[in-house]
Amino acid sequence: EAELVGSLEHVPKVQDMVREMSDGEKPHESINVDETTAYGAATPVAILTGEGPSTAQKLLLLEETPPSVGLETAGDVTMKFSERNATTATKKGQSSTTCAENQADEVIQNFEGVRAMTGNINVLGRCYRGRMSLAPRGAVQIEA
Repeated sequence: EAELVGSLEHVPKVQDMVREMSDGEKPHESINVDETTAYGAATPVAILTGEGPSTAQKLLLLEETPPSVGLETAGDVTMKFSERNATTATKKGQSSTTCAENQADEVIQNFEGVRAMTGNINVLGRCYRGRMSLAPRGAVQIEA
């Protein structure tokens, strides 16, 4: 059973594609856009908490990151951290070392997409790590 919402219900090519994938069945167009948003937010909550209808517990919900994600390294260079369309939530680690003598803190920045230099892409978030042990350059391992 398929439901088209918003502007998708007005695109004939999308309707035809959905009809082909659902053995010729016409997609529904009866749901309100606001209700769809509420259902979309409630479904993962029902799965994670175990509450709600039993049918929700049978769903396999996969979310993915549309852009690839990169981390900034020394010299404003981007290092690819996760591939485009990788499923979330996932755990992935990347090791790096300090780049200065007696470095006491570090800012780890996440970027949307991967280009050679971080100045050309959007910042997704920053993480500050302070109070690191003072040590020679390269001695402290940092796991992001």
